[in-house]
Amino acid sequence: MRWEEIQERAARMVGFLVKKERIGLDGSIEKPGKEELYGLEKFKDSNIIYENLSQREQYDYRIAFLKLNRRNAVRKVLRYSAAAASAAIFIGGILFAGYEYVWSPLANDTSVADYSNIKPIEKRARLILADGMEVDIKAVGEAVVEQNGKKIVIGAQGVNYEVDSQGSGIVTKNIYNSLEIPRGGEYSLTLADGTRVWMNADSKLKYPISFVEDRRVVYLEGEAYFEVAKNASKPFIVSTLSGDITVLGTHFNVKSYSDESAIYTTLVEGSVSFKGSAGKETILSPGEQLAFYPAKGVQELKQVNVNNYVGWKNNLFQFEELSLEDIMKTLARWYDVTVSYENEELKQLVFSGNLDKYNNIESFLKLFEVGAKIEFKVDNRHIHIKPKRRES
Repeated sequence: MRWEEIQERAARMVGFLVKKERIGLDGSIEKPGKEELYGLEKFKDSNIIYENLSQREQYDYRIAFLKLNRRNAVRKVLRYSAAAASAAIFIGGILFAGYEYVWSPLANDTSVADYSNIKPIEKRARLILADGMEVDIKAVGEAVVEQNGKKIVIGAQGVNYEVDSQGSGIVTKNIYNSLEIPRGGEYSLTLADGTRVWMNADSKLKYPISFVEDRRVVYLEGEAYFEVAKNASKPFIVSTLSGDITVLGTHFNVKSYSDESAIYTTLVEGSVSFKGSAGKETILSPGEQLAFYPAKGVQELKQVNVNNYVGWKNNLFQFEELSLEDIMKTLARWYDVTVSYENEELKQLVFSGNLDKYNNIESFLKLFEVGAKIEFKVDNRHIHIKPKRRES
């Protein structure tokens, strides 16, 4: 197979990460550090991270173990190359960036796991009307519901409320509906003011069917991305259990799960202010993320790559220097599974990657297995993570 054909095939597959860890001269492994994008480029027209190696290499869906000799220390650099499923990376004495790499093969993985009960994320939601009536969105399919003179259009892609017109007077007080997204689901809706909301798995939004007061207030548990319709006379407020985000018109993401230590507000464009339960108010600029830790009353503001925090809205799971524990929290919500670890150190493994979130969970886990010498044992909807056994 020509090198160009290998690249083209690899570019269609999911990309992943680089793992770098130090190994002592006695063979002991130091505590794993962060994942590093080390000597990598991207395929043209692809989000795949790969290593551009020489033409004499033959590719396989496996990982190369590259040993770097430098100043009496041995570093082990794991390289993942997204390529066709029929290959192996054969690297012998290749010089790269001035260092000598030597390849040793990865032991065959003979473990068998049953993933049949774990399904990819899908469009699922439950609409709860103000009178307590519940609507299973998936079961209903396409429908039009009328509530207090307002039309609600339910479809495969989302719930759309009839946009308020000035002086319409159909609704004279705030009447609240709720949209609940289960684990393993996602959905979107358009509110009565034209604001668009994308909701992630295991989330709930309470909102009025029409905004009749001088503030547009919605209540969020979980994670959602907002594109707020501009209305300078009516600020839009996202209220969470531990703080409020106030905007006039902007694009931003709010992550407020009960099992997270912080509430994260990430601003894509416009301007928002966050006011936590401790009373401190902070204004964010585009490209900034504010983390509020309610247990400590502490706020942390920093510049971030917003794509890592809003990629889920665009069907990607994009992460940079993220711990395995945080990665698995996300996957657990998307695929409705539970997760346990053989030891606490496994939680601290750190990865970077850019993956299609609609993949089967097996394809995610296999990448981690070859990338970090860990393995996943699947029992129904429970995943147990443990170190990979050394082959004799």
